[in-house]
Amino acid sequence: MWLALAAVAFGQDPSDAASVPTTCIKTSIGRVLDFDAPAVLVLGERKGTLPDLSRARKIVKKLAARGPVTVAIQAVRTDHQTVLDQLSAGTIPIEQVPGLLDWENSWGFPFEAYQPLLETAVSTKSKLVGIGQDFTLRPSDQIVQSPPGFFQILADPMGDNPVPAELESKYVEFVSWAAHGLANTALSAWDGKGVLVIVVDRYFVEGGGGVPFQVQQLSQAKVSSAILVDAESRCYPGDFVIR
Repeated sequence: MWLALAAVAFGQDPSDAASVPTTCIKTSIGRVLDFDAPAVLVLGERKGTLPDLSRARKIVKKLAARGPVTVAIQAVRTDHQTVLDQLSAGTIPIEQVPGLLDWENSWGFPFEAYQPLLETAVSTKSKLVGIGQDFTLRPSDQIVQSPPGFFQILADPMGDNPVPAELESKYVEFVSWAAHGLANTALSAWDGKGVLVIVVDRYFVEGGGGVPFQVQQLSQAKVSSAILVDAESRCYPGDFVIR
């Protein structure tokens, strides 16, 4: 049930919402990077979209010129971390990466969009971390928080396929637990130095209630976030959208 709902919401094109909030803040890469380290920067991408990933690459390159960077990406699963380690160590060429990651089955969006980001991380000696994982129900012995009004943000991309009213709180919990997993995995791989850049589906960034919120619950680090490109799609008060 929840996996089916997640497939609808997580896979939705951000421009498909019937009513598109446009009260976000249009900004530039320079302004997004106007912070001091140590810090966490969460970036929302349209999965496999070159303009988005190109901006992520530019951000990593600029940050690496200032100090150490850890790049955590949802597109690579946690159980494929050894492949990223080998790529970073120079023991495998980038051409072998899609096959070793089983990219087509594990992520499915064009690898060519991610290749420049991975290559830039390697060339700048940034640490590469895979944080992709299966979405599961919250274990009964775990607690996860959600920000007020989070359901309305989650409901926007569903259009004519809303979650039944009686299941709204459970769905908020489900998505919050998924965001918690991404945030916790990224933070666990970061040594707290320089900047941790987390690149995830923009669904987990819009409105700040997904991964940015969970990072704030799990860490004392300064946290900021941005949507990687203005595609005339959803954004909410407080969101920064790179134009």
